[in-house]
Amino acid sequence: MKPTILFILHLPPPVHGAAMMGKYIHDSKLINESFDCHYINLTTAKNLEDIGHFRLGKIVEFAKLLYRIRKAIRELHPDLVYVTPNAKGAAFYKDFIVVEMIKSMGCKVIVHYHNKGVSTRQDRWLDDKLYRKFFHGIKVILLAEALYQDVQKYVRRKDVYICPNGIPDETDGKTVTAERHNKIPHLLFLSNLLVSKGVIVLLDALKILKDRGYSFVCDFVGGETAEIDAARFKEEVEKRGLNRMAVYDGKKYGKDKDKYFNNADVFVFPTYYSNETFGLVNLEAMEHKVPVISTNEGGIPDVVKEGQNGLVAEKKNSVSLADCIAELLDDKQLREKMGEDGYQKFKEHFTLKAFEDKFKDCLTDATRGGGVRINLAIYWGKKYGADKEAFFSNADIFVFPTYYPNECFPLVLLEAMQHGLPCISTAEGGIPSIIDDGFNGILAERKDANDLAEKIALLMDNPQKRVAMGNRGSNKYVLEFTTNAFEKRFHDVLANAIAE
Repeated sequence: MKPTILFILHLPPPVHGAAMMGKYIHDSKLINESFDCHYINLTTAKNLEDIGHFRLGKIVEFAKLLYRIRKAIRELHPDLVYVTPNAKGAAFYKDFIVVEMIKSMGCKVIVHYHNKGVSTRQDRWLDDKLYRKFFHGIKVILLAEALYQDVQKYVRRKDVYICPNGIPDETDGKTVTAERHNKIPHLLFLSNLLVSKGVIVLLDALKILKDRGYSFVCDFVGGETAEIDAARFKEEVEKRGLNRMAVYDGKKYGKDKDKYFNNADVFVFPTYYSNETFGLVNLEAMEHKVPVISTNEGGIPDVVKEGQNGLVAEKKNSVSLADCIAELLDDKQLREKMGEDGYQKFKEHFTLKAFEDKFKDCLTDATRGGGVRINLAIYWGKKYGADKEAFFSNADIFVFPTYYPNECFPLVLLEAMQHGLPCISTAEGGIPSIIDDGFNGILAERKDANDLAEKIALLMDNPQKRVAMGNRGSNKYVLEFTTNAFEKRFHDVLANAIAE
């Protein structure tokens, strides 16, 4: 029987990188034949301008989304739930609720990041607490190895899959050439008109090139935004004296878009967009044998290799960008060589087929669970502070089979619950007040090695039960066993004693 996977992902509209990859997954014959697939659209934004902005209707839509997810999980009992979350801010808080609800229902979760920003918020007290809980017990798919540093504080490398994006290969059976025959070189920028995508930086670089005496036409293709619409673009062009040298051509799709790539001598994408992880447009340029000039934002260095299939300019630096463009304008042979190298790299690593094959492998491995590492017994000595935290963070199960006669309320169980670990212990002393047997852990018979082994095996063989118990324990810790909860109870005891 094929594993059942519930996909909770972004689908267009609006059109952006994560939504397009969501559509590719949704439409993939390989994925749908390999798994029993079910899909829920995570998107609440109606258009690009709506992304990241509060709207009262989004609350209603979010409540409906949670209901659909709970209903689907109850009906499907999926082997795996796939989610494409946001990395930071209000959108992360929304997705945190989604993922924690899914985990509380005992489901195994894998998240697939098409954005970044965890590391920019990890020093904030609230975000740090939420990230620790969010990433506990889940697998993570990243688009490039360079992006691991963004989640490194919370996710073990063994729980991470690297799966580069891919796009449909439209060149099969067609002759693709890197040679262009433009009398005046054509540059191409293709993305939504956002300042952080590098629109203004590119216009400044074009002004520098014009002042140096270069001739060119730069086509800007993409959707208007609240930041830059056609009117503002025209103003920026006129301000720099770039009339007829920098042209806004609006949105283009399909064959119309291909015409711009086929006519371009150089593709320029000087992004410093904070959520940029991969840049699918760079792949499109490589598919059409166009050399790429981009930045080292996100995972782009895994796509654009300096001096091989393109050049890497400094972010927000119009002089650096102008120098890169000039280098390629001055050397037609270099442009063609980089275009050919980029095409070969695209065919080997970044086609939609390559993505689907890798993505299928990630999901197959995740549904198997990977097992719990408990086949060795190692004594590590005393550990304190961050060293001790590392052991809790790395554990799948916490085992404390005490029968110590003076045991009354072992704090170490609270530490394990704080880290979202399912606990196996005994009924010694007050432990049954901490561990509800079968709820946030399991109680084994004291001094009974066989019974203890059976209890450990039960959790080893059932990753979903481990995650569910760990999440319940974490919630129980927050409600009953924090310092604030203790102080309140202690205060009430003293107040009652004085009153009597």
